Amino acid sequence: MRKCSFFSLSEINKPCQLFKFIRSLSLFLCSIDKKRKEVEKMALRPIDNALPITPERLKKKVVSAPIQKQSEFGVNDENKAPLPPSSTIDYVSSEDLKPVSDPASEIQGLIEGLDSKDWTEVCESLNNARRFALYHSSLLLPVLEKVMSVVVKAMKNPRSALCKTSIMASSDIFNAFGDQLLDSTDAFDNLLLQLLLKASQDKKFVCEEADRALNVIVKSMTPLPLLNKLKPYVSHANPRVRAKAAICISNFVSKMGLEEMSEFGLVSLVQMAAALLNDRLPEAREAARSTVISIYEAYTGSEEHKQLEEWHSFCQSSLPPIFAQSMAKITAMLWSKEMALKPIDNALPLPQETAKLGANEESKTASLPPPPADPIIDYISSENLEPISDPESEIHGLVEELDSKDWIKVCESLNNVRRFALYHSLLLMPILEKVMLVVVKAMKNPRSALCKTSIMASSDIFKVFGDQSLDSTNNAFDSLLLQLLLKASQDKRFVCEEADRALNAMVKSMTPLSLLNKLRPYVRHSSPRVRAKAGLTISNSVSKMGLEGMNEFGLVSLVQMAADLLNDRLPEAREAARNIVTCIYEAYTRNEEQKQESWQNFCQSSLPPIHAQSMNMGTADGEEQQAMPEISGLIGRCNFLVTVDSDI
Repeated sequence: MRKCSFFSLSEINKPCQLFKFIRSLSLFLCSIDKKRKEVEKMALRPIDNALPITPERLKKKVVSAPIQKQSEFGVNDENKAPLPPSSTIDYVSSEDLKPVSDPASEIQGLIEGLDSKDWTEVCESLNNARRFALYHSSLLLPVLEKVMSVVVKAMKNPRSALCKTSIMASSDIFNAFGDQLLDSTDAFDNLLLQLLLKASQDKKFVCEEADRALNVIVKSMTPLPLLNKLKPYVSHANPRVRAKAAICISNFVSKMGLEEMSEFGLVSLVQMAAALLNDRLPEAREAARSTVISIYEAYTGSEEHKQLEEWHSFCQSSLPPIFAQSMAKITAMLWSKEMALKPIDNALPLPQETAKLGANEESKTASLPPPPADPIIDYISSENLEPISDPESEIHGLVEELDSKDWIKVCESLNNVRRFALYHSLLLMPILEKVMLVVVKAMKNPRSALCKTSIMASSDIFKVFGDQSLDSTNNAFDSLLLQLLLKASQDKRFVCEEADRALNAMVKSMTPLSLLNKLRPYVRHSSPRVRAKAGLTISNSVSKMGLEGMNEFGLVSLVQMAADLLNDRLPEAREAARNIVTCIYEAYTRNEEQKQESWQNFCQSSLPPIHAQSMNMGTADGEEQQAMPEISGLIGRCNFLVTVDSDI
């Protein structure tokens, strides 16, 4: 059907509508004609600032333009010799610089070379200043402030070669003069600011050179006066400058003792570090944490400040509560690491060979051979495990081997447990609960190889014993189920995937009713990942059940459990809840004629209104998806009829 911008031809059924259509169409055509005439007038209209067209201008004239005198620089004249190419600057390291042959005579021309307008001469003069600083510092000292001002001026130059050469010159000056530079009026302050700015820019080779210069400052100068110089830059407007200043402060504080910190002001130092803990850039925050750790170690190093509580009380008295809490978190983590490294009271004594070595005898320990590397553990699948040759004799030593302190032996014993479970289950049955407790203990071990081997052992135990593993008295199965849910929720992929396989083996080998009673508490676990894994396991168990099994467990309890998961944080838990609802709905409405009505009545009588609405929406979406093929076929038939009607 043809359509215009105002009406559809199929909508015109009455004379009045036809009249409106003709009127609007005529108005539209008139407006188009009016716009066309305006465009033609605008094309013929003279421009306001255009010169009037005269007969003389219609004739073509050639006007000779006055030849301007061009500057000699950059002229491409074949009668003149070509200009020399721009010279490349070599960045000479300090080790490759050599002394000046006649320093007494060349020191007089150094300032003139630094004041030159040719940047290449300035670079050469800066390299000469580096030679004087390294080998003839006494001659350079009288003109040091003038040289520093030239170095600052060269750092501001946009030419990168000149900028980098000046930064290298500042490094050699710091190495040669050290704290003597602080006697200048404003030259050192300007130089420090320029170094922080250059270390914060995007040009990598300039930035790296400025970082090296700042590290030279830290090594060649005493910390106390430099901290006073760096303190204002902690609150600089540029976040990169704040980060570079924080790194320098951290490096200085790591060199200081408690006496020097107290001389600077321990409270001021802590406040400065606390302000940087909430900075925008991670480099500044990391430098602030390093500063806090250095202050904490110096503060608690003396005998009168041994306790952690005294450090916390000092922070609370010197800082606002939020900053004091941040400082307490950092030092608490450091304190826990120190306590973890302390020897345990009931630890076994060291052998005599180890005691003779001593703590600092590096020469003796260096001569010893390196310790052997950890062996590689092979993860054997259940299909590749073979029966034990003499199971009756080996079953007696199995528990002792599982209690071994050597994790490699424990891995081997767990593989033997898998062999007993697959081929000699009657021999393993009397000690099954003990074996399950050892499996739980191995899963808690941070060594991933031992953890994965224990998970594989649990899978084989579930396959063989099934519901018999639920009869443990010491809650062995409950502990094992919790560890599997935790391991399936962690970030180590190969451990997580193995735990998922173990949970699937549990679902396949056990009856759903008993397993649902065990999984029910984990639907409200504090960890969202554990809730999601529990929801997936419940969904797999419910898919195996019929309406009788659901009624035996409690259909209302099952629906309420699914309704709680529908509003969960993770999408995996919500998807598992929708699968549970679908399984319950299909089992509940299998013999009902009015499916949706009976399901709605059941949900409204068993759940709060919000949960009941969510359940009804989920099942309604399922019915809509089932009805989509019929609806699409009906729409296709209607489109065919409309096409035939339009052709007629």
